[in-house]
Order: sequence, then structure tokens, then C-alpha cells
Amino acid sequence: FFMHRQRDIAEEIRIETSKAFADWIKYCPEIFMANETGLRIRYIGAHLCDEHYKVRIQTLKTLNVAYKNDGHFSVPTIFTQQWMERMVDLTRDRHEKVTVEACKLLKTISFLDLTRRASNDGENTERRNFTKLSKLLFAEESTIRRSVAEVVITILNREPIFSADDDANNNRRIRGASVTKSTTVNTDGTTITTSNVALDSDTDDDNEVQEIAVEEQNKIQLSNLLNLFKEFKLGPAYAPHLVDAFEPYDEVSALHDFKYLANGLASPDLNDWTAQEVDVVVAIFADIVRRAAGAKDLHDEPKGFLNTDDGHFMLNRLPDLILRFQGDVKRATQLAKLVRYIDLNT
Repeated sequence: FFMHRQRDIAEEIRIETSKAFADWIKYCPEIFMANETGLRIRYIGAHLCDEHYKVRIQTLKTLNVAYKNDGHFSVPTIFTQQWMERMVDLTRDRHEKVTVEACKLLKTISFLDLTRRASNDGENTERRNFTKLSKLLFAEESTIRRSVAEVVITILNREPIFSADDDANNNRRIRGASVTKSTTVNTDGTTITTSNVALDSDTDDDNEVQEIAVEEQNKIQLSNLLNLFKEFKLGPAYAPHLVDAFEPYDEVSALHDFKYLANGLASPDLNDWTAQEVDVVVAIFADIVRRAAGAKDLHDEPKGFLNTDDGHFMLNRLPDLILRFQGDVKRATQLAKLVRYIDLNT
């Protein structure tokens, strides 16, 4: 029955067929996903290419159910091999709802580490997928940016998978904390670095060590994010898009801690940033301050001010930054505009 109805000329029938398939997978996975029964799940794959976007949406939801059933009767590897590229391509679908559902599905697949399990070239496959997804962090639609950000975080927060050159154990020590770091080299030579920072339990100055660990995490995250601007040849104008993409996710602390960026811009060596990277950092810094003052989205102008502590910090730091970049009109202007977010009466 399903073999005929999943190709029905009526869009509504194809949608209902896909919905029913999700229920069958939940309750009878041994029938629809086991290898010995002929891989009936393959029938749903064709719906990923359906001309009607509502069918594509429902198919992505159905596959999400199937992949979350990652147990004794999990989605066959051959299916993932065959359809992974199409799933990634759907993150660029012309319909926003399709893009969002595709991101949800890829988040599930990434969390379960299925991309690398699906082929002998899994790491390279994941790198290619990461590159395709990352470009959408700069999309104009907020729902797309944030959906993609959630997938990217899932990938980067997993156990490190790429090569590292710190020591034989892939670990580096920083005063009472252990940093596990890994680096991805993209096809154009740019790199993506992932790290996990863990505090030692026997340290005597936990607060100090934690601050160092967070700063180290911020440094690595910011390096990764700056690489995206280089990889996609984007200018500072896209900094607010990136800040907005990761705004709901505290895991990316580098895009929430404007004090870290301010201190970096004030450092003698500018953290070894290039001139182009400094332009981007200034733009990111300005947008994080705007958010801290109450801005809700990409174009919102806050009606309030920074809290008292943040305001005092900016009063102390901002004049030095404006003085440092006074020879660059664009940077100095961006920084000078931030005064509007400080309550000078406190």
C-alpha cells in the first residue's frame, strides 16, 4: 500500500503517508528499518526531493523520528550515505520552514555522530557539511541563522574528532586547567578549532583558574568565528548576523562577553589579529554592547542602558579604545556611538 500511496499525485496523500510512516517507525521499527525486511525506509527518501515544500517538511520530521530511534533498529547506514547530501542541501531550501526542519534533522544526526559512521570518509564529509551550514549563520532570516547555530554548536561540542598538535595526549595545560583542543582544516586552508576546558579539582584558586579557562575558551571560539569571515569573504557588516545567530546560546561565550573583546582591542598586540580581523572584532564588540543594552534583534535600537557595572566598565575602557583607533574614522565612529548605551547619570 505504502509503495503506491507515497507516489500519489495528491500532495495531501503524500503528506499523510509520511506522517503514518513516522508512527510505524515508532511502533514497528523492526518492520520498516531492519535490513532483512528490504529497507522499507528507503521509500521515504524520495520525498526529500518532492516538488511541494509541505511534503519536504513532513519528510524531514519523519526522518527526525527515525534517527532518534537510534537503537537496535536504527536507520541503516546505506540510507544515510545515500541521502545525507540532500539533507544538507535542504538547509538552503527556498522555503524557510524546510530549512528549519532540515537543521533540526541535522542536529539529531550530528548529535548521534552518524555522519562519520556512515562512510569511510566521514570526517571529510562532516567538514564539507560544516562549511555548507556555516554560511547560513549569515542568512537574513533570524530563524535560519539560529537553527543553523544550534547544529554548529552540536558539532563543535562533541568529543574532538580532528587532528591536534599540542602533545601526544591532545591536551594542553593552563595553570590548573586542562584544555583539549582539535583543529579542522577546511578545503581553502582556513581552520576551525574546537576545545573543551576542564578545571582541576585540586586547585587552590578555583576562581582565578576558571577565569583563565573561560578566557582561553573565548580566544579559541573567536578564532573560529573570525575564520568564517575569511572563508566566506565577508566584511564587518555581517558581524551582527553572527551575534544574532548565537545570541540564545550561552555556550558561545565569546559572543556574549564584550569585556573580553574590549580588553583584546586594548591589548598592545591586539591579540595578533589582522587589520581585517580587528574591523570585524570592533563590529562584533559594538553589536554585543547594543544587545547588552536591550536590543532584541538585528535592527532593534535599545531604549535602555547598560547595567551599572557594565556602564562603569565602558566608561573606563571606551575612551582608551577611541583614542587608540582615532586614526581610523570607521572604527572610532563605531566605538564613539556606544556612549549612547551608557547611563551617564549613574
